[in-house]
Amino acid sequence: MSAQQNKEIALQFCEQTWGKGNLAVVDELASDDFKVYYPILPQNT
Repeated sequence: MSAQQNKEIALQFCEQTWGKGNLAVVDELASDDFKVYYPILPQNT
């Protein structure tokens, strides 16, 4: 997959999930081991 394809997927992911609240797209665009890291929130270790 090219860098441009990755950028397009990331943009679609952000627009759909954060922009429109369409969480169903996560199953389509994210891998099974997808993790979100928010540096301002405490992490489980």
